[in-house]
Amino acid sequence: MSESIATVDLSPFFGEGDEDDKKKAKEVISQACSQYGFFQIQNHGVPPELLSRALELSKTFFGFSDDVKLKSSPGSAAPLHTGYSKRPEHSPDKSEYMLMFPPESGFNVYPENPHEFKEVLEDVFTHLANLGSLIESIINECLGLPPNFLKEYNHDRSSDFMAAYHYFPATNGLREH
Repeated sequence: MSESIATVDLSPFFGEGDEDDKKKAKEVISQACSQYGFFQIQNHGVPPELLSRALELSKTFFGFSDDVKLKSSPGSAAPLHTGYSKRPEHSPDKSEYMLMFPPESGFNVYPENPHEFKEVLEDVFTHLANLGSLIESIINECLGLPPNFLKEYNHDRSSDFMAAYHYFPATNGLREH
């Protein structure tokens, strides 16, 4: 028998519900974490228009020539290389990506074009970091840990990162079947 992935509605944490709705969401998270180890979320508070714009700008950026994209190539001071990078030709993972750390880190290398890419990526990063903090606090409570235990444990968020990926069409293996 297959079961569906637990889905948690986070809208009560964004002013769209009452304490009972928050309690229900926490119960779903608690059960999902103890039974499966994961869950999916909906109504996460990240504006859909922002996510759509980020995808649109990512497609535009990855559509540029390699010469243009390479102008955003890695900054070496970061824990991982930030900016644009492409997997080696021999790699089975045929992808290219734009990697960034928290906007305030000073490590990020952004492309000049599309013009609003930097602003949108930083906005997405901030929203996702806030969402991560919310989920962390909910899980903290579900585990019965002292208040802010996970927040204090994970206090250094400077190594958090986000990447926009573009995967090339598969060229190895069997054709469609």
